[in-house]
Amino acid sequence: MIRFILFTFFLLTVTFESTAQEVHRCGTQPYKSPFLKKYQANPENYDTKSGELLMVPLTIHNVGNDAGFGYYNFNKLMDALCALNTDFEDADIQFYIEGDVIYHANSAYYTHTTFVEGANMMFENNIENTINNYIVSNPSGAAGYNLPYAGIAMGKSYMSPGNHTWAHEIGHNLSLPHPFLGWEGGVSHDGSVSHNFNNPAPEYVTYDYTVFQSEFFNDADTLIIDTAFVEYVDGSNCHIAADGFCDTSPCYLAASFDCDGDIFTNPTQTDPTGATFQSDASLFMDYSLDVCANRFSDEQIAAMRATLINEKPELLYDLVPPALVDAAPNQTMPLQDEVVPFDEVTFTWDAVPNATDYFIEVSRISDFSLIAHEEITSNTFATALDLQVEKDYYWRVKAFNKKSLCAPASETIKFETGDFVSDENVLLRNFSIYPTILKSGSNLNINWQGNSVNNWSIQIFNSAGVLVQEELNTDLTTNTSYEFNTTILTQGVYFVVINADEKTERSKFVIY
Repeated sequence: MIRFILFTFFLLTVTFESTAQEVHRCGTQPYKSPFLKKYQANPENYDTKSGELLMVPLTIHNVGNDAGFGYYNFNKLMDALCALNTDFEDADIQFYIEGDVIYHANSAYYTHTTFVEGANMMFENNIENTINNYIVSNPSGAAGYNLPYAGIAMGKSYMSPGNHTWAHEIGHNLSLPHPFLGWEGGVSHDGSVSHNFNNPAPEYVTYDYTVFQSEFFNDADTLIIDTAFVEYVDGSNCHIAADGFCDTSPCYLAASFDCDGDIFTNPTQTDPTGATFQSDASLFMDYSLDVCANRFSDEQIAAMRATLINEKPELLYDLVPPALVDAAPNQTMPLQDEVVPFDEVTFTWDAVPNATDYFIEVSRISDFSLIAHEEITSNTFATALDLQVEKDYYWRVKAFNKKSLCAPASETIKFETGDFVSDENVLLRNFSIYPTILKSGSNLNINWQGNSVNNWSIQIFNSAGVLVQEELNTDLTTNTSYEFNTTILTQGVYFVVINADEKTERSKFVIY
């Protein structure tokens, strides 16, 4: 190893700013962890538990601006996590959300321009024994980056299915360097020496990994430069060159590149001996376009598993496989083209096996690009109180648990909001029911104001309009409240109809 500690804090600051502006899909700087070096020296000494499923917890930090806007949509987050687990399926490594998604309304986090700002964001908010992932608008000018001592920052624009940036950054977190390790700054660490790829590459290149050393924050007046041997096409130095994996082909391309029909890089490169080659563009850890990348190599997989088992065992506290949620909820209310009261819209659906939670979205637009209401609930119902009158809306719901988030969403159902208040229902203003959401067997309380009521009846209808319970000719001349028992009612939405003194009252409640 050749290490130079030569530069002043002023130069370090300049390096930080210029690095943040580079248009690379990954902001993670060149770095090989001490553990990976030990592992690659004697991989046979490390247990990888090949074939066993490793479940890894993630803490998701969803970052918006100071006003609370810009958060990453939870439905998109579930899709992104499903895509991430697909990328890691061959590695027998799967990820799940531990705890609740944490929301931060902080513009300085949302758009940060240096790794120092990102690191401080992580130091202030990280949750122990998980991989902390921060979803932001601008992660220091990159698509994403990993700080090995802190966590991962991901640009929300790079989280969609088909984009492998999250898998790439998780790979870094589990000790994988770029296959082109050392070329991130070109032939020299600061890009000051240009290289013609038609000419033979040098025997080694230099790279800067100051910002990815934890001691940087305690000793910020130095710059740390290391060297990496350039890998030969014949593989003769593959164990000591670049990333140190012999089943990842040589690559010197530290910028996005396309691939041909055989998934090899279009640019031709030349190794130090003069041999020409094209790199394998199928590796997630390269900078090939997403359409090209589709795998980790076997040696990369073994290294990630060894990292989890030997270096980060604190992450492996829950290895129970997922209880699969694979069905979409059956929606029961409101149904297609139904008109419902605008000021209190209750949504109901049937329970889905193994689901612990449901995510409901209500939108003015059928593609759900304009969300009017959304929430996560452990119940099979939700209520929206903030919809506009006489408008068309669309709703859908998705079932999940923390380890199984890939079930399809329900159908998209359109409904209309109306204003159901009329002069004939003035008596409603004197009556109230509570609670409007209650367990079966609890009492539904009916209260009224003013004079006592003669000759009233109570009828309960289910969401299909079927009369399921009734009490007739109730004399309440000396009372202003009544308790109605719900023992015979099962989970669902119900309507209570009160006929009193030749007037009719209607209201709604939910049994769970």
